[in-house]
Amino acid sequence: MKLTTKLLGIIGMTLVALVANRAALVAEADYFMGTEIGSSARFIRMGSVEGFSSESDGVFENPAGLFRMGPTSVSFFSTQLMGEVDYYNVAFGGSSPVGGSLAFGFNTVRVPALYRTELVNSGTELEDLNIVGNFEVSKSVYKIGYSFAQSKNVHFGFSGSYYDTVIGDVRGSGYNLDAGIVFDADRFGVGVLLRNLATGLKVQYSNGTSEVMPMETVVATRIGLGDFDVLGQMKIIGTSKKLAKSAGLNYTPWFIPFIKVSGGYKEFPVLNEIRSKVSIGIGMDLFGNTFDYAYQHSDHPEYSGIHYFSVSLNL
Repeated sequence: MKLTTKLLGIIGMTLVALVANRAALVAEADYFMGTEIGSSARFIRMGSVEGFSSESDGVFENPAGLFRMGPTSVSFFSTQLMGEVDYYNVAFGGSSPVGGSLAFGFNTVRVPALYRTELVNSGTELEDLNIVGNFEVSKSVYKIGYSFAQSKNVHFGFSGSYYDTVIGDVRGSGYNLDAGIVFDADRFGVGVLLRNLATGLKVQYSNGTSEVMPMETVVATRIGLGDFDVLGQMKIIGTSKKLAKSAGLNYTPWFIPFIKVSGGYKEFPVLNEIRSKVSIGIGMDLFGNTFDYAYQHSDHPEYSGIHYFSVSLNL
């Protein structure tokens, strides 16, 4: 029960419901997007505002922003949440041979050993839970994204996603599309993203159930004010039209230009609620290679916060 409670708290309490006969799905529910945790420590320390990455990990955000990559970019991000949930992603990309920028990414969130239980009649009015084994839960997404320039400041992007879920003996898969546009100038930027825009597509499971991939509309902005970048975002999620807001502040000291210090605020849905988290962090850019750290507070009663590290190499 402890493990199940932690998992539900981490992944938005929408991933699984444990039921008998080795089935574990919420039929016709909204699919939990594992990428919601974050594409990198840089992303988390800046309030999870999407579309302003300069690395290949931007394939998990607004694909129109991939134009900022160098000729070759490789990104790594891995962490463990609450001591039991493994989370990692890897991305690589660069200049496309047909023009524009192309990137690939893989992301997964995995709980290797959840308890499988059954109710046992103890001979009293109360029934006991008996542990009869364990099972794995994982949610993965494979991404391919492409961006091209309409003009010096206007960029378009498209990406395809393949979703793969394992819940014990049950497996599900599905695919969808994203489309985005970014306007980017020296001191101002704005991006619009439509994620999972094919609203009729679902993740179909081997036990006959399905989950809807919720469409998300994301509008993000960046304003440069001296040594500061101020970021803001509004995200509309699913058919319920939940509104989640995010904000970030990034400071680049003029006397140490390869260091960036950030703070952020992020809202996210948990069932019918909108919850929030705050984060802080630091990034270092050495010859185009970036190293990022973020700390994000946790609302789990047993953990005060989570540490994140990520690396991106431009070759």
